[in-house]
Amino acid sequence: MLNKKAKVKGEILAIEDNGLGFMQVHKDKVYVKQVLVGEVVEAIVTKKIKEGYIADVVKVIKPSSIRTKVKCPYFTRCGSCNYLHMLYPFELKLKTEQVKGLVEQYRLPMQVHNCEGMKEPYAYRNKLILSFGKSRKNEVVSGFYEPYSHKLVNIGNCLLHDKKSNDLIAHIKDCVKKCRIDVYDEATKRGFLKHVQLRENQKGEFLVTIVVVDKEFKGKKKFIDMLLDGHSEIVSIVQNINNRHTVVVLGNEEVVLYGKGYIEDTLCGLTFRISSKSFYQINHEQCEKLYTKALSMLKLKGTETVIDTYSGIGTISLLLAKQAKKVYGVEINAQAVKDANVNKEINGIQNVDFVCSDSGEYMQRLARVKQAVDVVVMDPARDGADKNFIDALLTLKPKHILYISCNPETQMRDIKQLNRVYNCKTVELFDMFPRTNHVESIVLLSRK
Repeated sequence: MLNKKAKVKGEILAIEDNGLGFMQVHKDKVYVKQVLVGEVVEAIVTKKIKEGYIADVVKVIKPSSIRTKVKCPYFTRCGSCNYLHMLYPFELKLKTEQVKGLVEQYRLPMQVHNCEGMKEPYAYRNKLILSFGKSRKNEVVSGFYEPYSHKLVNIGNCLLHDKKSNDLIAHIKDCVKKCRIDVYDEATKRGFLKHVQLRENQKGEFLVTIVVVDKEFKGKKKFIDMLLDGHSEIVSIVQNINNRHTVVVLGNEEVVLYGKGYIEDTLCGLTFRISSKSFYQINHEQCEKLYTKALSMLKLKGTETVIDTYSGIGTISLLLAKQAKKVYGVEINAQAVKDANVNKEINGIQNVDFVCSDSGEYMQRLARVKQAVDVVVMDPARDGADKNFIDALLTLKPKHILYISCNPETQMRDIKQLNRVYNCKTVELFDMFPRTNHVESIVLLSRK
């Protein structure tokens, strides 16, 4: 057994799906941050986990040939990026190989296509959440969390956000300090300001959401006036109230302080209204590639009835409706369903209905009445589909299932259960989250 702060030395044998490299130290697995396969490193143990230990690099004794200079000053501490130290083509190769490993693990007869990346894998995020807190010296700090901890890293410019976002971050921090807004302290559970969320559209317009613990906002007018001064890119400001002591960022109650409370964006030729809680892909360029590929894989003829589960604000549903006879979008979040119906009206699309329901329960209801369904599209959260959902699919037996996932591991697990009824030939990969360990994958399943 290793002690905390124990120094260990060894060769990195592989990079796991979580972006950590691991080495074997006697009988223990040690997972090391910011390393590459084949490197010999010295590391210091920081945390005991179920699978082994987490460690930080002290020294890279034998560096890899694909290691590159990191341009971010926060990389060794911030938990947002994993692969800044790796040449980008090798990041794409690593993600492809990891999905190939999952396909082999689950013994699925599928070809994994090379991960499609970006020409410039930076400044792509259209959403960011800035967390606020206090340092040991009681100073205001704001930024992102360290991995496997709740320690804030005080961030200036982030490589994954564009210049307008980074400039606005600096301005917001300045306003918070000048207005002397009391920031929330995780240790004492006291304070007012928890987070600021920014959402940006293709026009460079911003929706700013201020997440606080109380509806009463002292100095609100001064803060808003200062925030807007010289920053016409801010088109709306929303106050979100979250007094829960959880890791969930947004609360249920909101007050519009300025503007309409939303922004609009154009994606694949359609217009979408985005509020603070809307699920909307954070990489516009890659999202258009992903959705275009997904629709081309289905080859809809215009006669199909399609169920789009986990449908969010209706992005995929409305794109499907342009090619199908009828689409039903199913989403458990009531606000998302409300936004989806607005998006339906904005785009003048009539052959789609949105249903507020748990996707698994909705599919079970269809299965009980043996409803005929041509196509099911599923894009679940990272946990994948639940048992109710999978059982309903196997009962309904739609002709095609299009499975989009941000977690190939749970996706392959679910496909393994469907494989006895469905053929699946290829996996398409898109790098929606460059410089991180995440990858988006699409699989088309056709009934045998």
